[in-house]
Amino acid sequence: MLIIAQRVSTADAEGINAYLHEHGDRSDWEWALPPGVPDQDPGRLVRESTQIRGRGRVAAFLDIAGPDGVPVDDLRWGFEALGRLLEIDASLPLVIGAGPLFFRFELELRRRQDWQAELRALFDAGLELLEP
Repeated sequence: MLIIAQRVSTADAEGINAYLHEHGDRSDWEWALPPGVPDQDPGRLVRESTQIRGRGRVAAFLDIAGPDGVPVDDLRWGFEALGRLLEIDASLPLVIGAGPLFFRFELELRRRQDWQAELRALFDAGLELLEP
């Protein structure tokens, strides 16, 4: 599973586009991120939420990768860990991996003062795609 949530800006509007990809049954995802995921092998797109259509600038993004069907509580744990690392001045882009989970977060310099709200908005937009 790969969730990509992006804050996209155009001259006229701004919004969050989010995408959910699945990788199917991968036995190589039990303890660590498989090779190529997420950059070379994002998986098969199964759901999306698009507020901004067409070309725009990605002003912030959050990528979350894990095995298909990973419990949402595990994703929340990773989200909380990401936030704690940023609170103690971890540098951006921030990339963390914990077992089979992977998180990557970055935002434009001018948005960094509000990183907590941006991280929360991107995370929530991504989680919405997991709801049936």
